[in-house]
Amino acid sequence: MILKSLVANTEVEGGRITQEFLDGFLLLMVIAGNETTRNTITVA
Repeated sequence: MILKSLVANTEVEGGRITQEFLDGFLLLMVIAGNETTRNTITVA
């Protein structure tokens, strides 16, 4: 939740980021975390 709050309150070029950008960013983080975890478990 801390990362979500930091990103949601970030200003880019003087304006807040859009909900669409925030949704895409958080989806990317979930996918990246999932893939990294699966790869780590597979190698272990």
